[in-house]
Amino acid sequence: MGTSLAAMKKRYPMASHAPTKDDIRLKTAEACKNVGIFIRSERKKRGITQEKLAEFAGISEKYLSSIENGKEGNISLGYLVAVGLVLEIELNDWFRQDEP
Repeated sequence: MGTSLAAMKKRYPMASHAPTKDDIRLKTAEACKNVGIFIRSERKKRGITQEKLAEFAGISEKYLSSIENGKEGNISLGYLVAVGLVLEIELNDWFRQDEP
């Protein structure tokens, strides 16, 4: 049985309204941009080219470049897992709260 919106607002006062599709789209795009910056930084620390990372992760170099340049607004969790395995990054590290 679900919780009513009124009950949620009472329990969580900050949840005064349901997020709009635009809210979700903007937050998702922001998170994807930060993930792209993180991937580029970690890849360069390890001295791996985009070409090699894409090859080892089984994704296209064009898609990886698009992610790193903040042009992807919705990155698949599967792609993050694949890239994370190559770069040896745990899944929870993708969404850390400090600077990307």
